[in-house]
Amino acid sequence: MRIAKGPMAPMSNLSILQELARDRAAREGMQSRHSPKNLANEVLIEASKLASGFSWMSSKDSIILAHQPADRERLSGQVVDMVYLLLRLADELGINLESAVSQSLRRQDSTS
Repeated sequence: MRIAKGPMAPMSNLSILQELARDRAAREGMQSRHSPKNLANEVLIEASKLASGFSWMSSKDSIILAHQPADRERLSGQVVDMVYLLLRLADELGINLESAVSQSLRRQDSTS
């Protein structure tokens, strides 16, 4: 894992996570399967799994569920799977997440 770009430039947390995700994909031999199309489809599948856990549940019940330790652990795993896939997707698309997220948040703040 690279810790700096350029002479002494520190990497952002998002860049570090993106690099860790890239390293994991390489270690597991998944790079050839991680096309933007495949990754986007996998994000949808994981989002569906997450949403299905809340099917036919009131908002109040979903909040209660999210605070139960066993359910929180399951939900955490599903969210982490999605974050991993999104990190890989952004990497494959050449998106600088730190810059893109910062710009989006600034744009949203200026329209509020």
